[in-house]
Amino acid sequence: MDASDMGLCVLYPARKQFLRVRFDLDERSAIRDHNAGGATLFGMNTRELMSAVFAALLWGPQWSSTALSVSTHVRLGIDNVSVVAWNNKRSSRNPYAQLLLRLLALQEVRHNFYVSATHIAGVDNVMADDGSRAWESPAKAQEFANLSAGWTQVIVPPNLRHLSQVWERSSVQGLSQSRLTFRTRVYGGSGKRDVPSWDTRHGSLKRLPPPLQRSWGHLMCTFRNSG
Repeated sequence: MDASDMGLCVLYPARKQFLRVRFDLDERSAIRDHNAGGATLFGMNTRELMSAVFAALLWGPQWSSTALSVSTHVRLGIDNVSVVAWNNKRSSRNPYAQLLLRLLALQEVRHNFYVSATHIAGVDNVMADDGSRAWESPAKAQEFANLSAGWTQVIVPPNLRHLSQVWERSSVQGLSQSRLTFRTRVYGGSGKRDVPSWDTRHGSLKRLPPPLQRSWGHLMCTFRNSG
């Protein structure tokens, strides 16, 4: 996944799908203010975290685990070290980033999956970089068109486009219906779950050796972030 001053792009290589969001006038104005040294909350770290939330909203139902004892593990590949830390620690001083992290956690609970992030080098993120910058560069647009040939674009519907509004609706719904239940699960003496791990980063399904420290059964869907 990657973000620029014009928009963002997230790739799902295992399914050969991608999503792109072009920032609207208000968002681009906030970005200009940030770039000029203004005290806005819409810096690059926040924009890249938005990519993870859009991915969870659009693909979360596909990651859903039907077994209550097993949560699907989705691993995001991000080339921004700060965003990796925000995601894995679920902590940020940025108020808008805090909202995004809460929204991400809500999707995890709803669909029974768990997201973690790992850092990848920018040189491995060319396609997503092109996708996030295609609106400002004809050359980037052409390169992205070439790289995404055979891929399918997943459209972000209008009701999910503005994440602060999504959070407000979700909060009201959750409070009124009280449908979310947080459960504490009891494991054996080791605390480990005897479940397989799978790697679909390159579109193939391959069994992985058991993780040494993490006990989650997981599906590693790396969203390659360019630039």
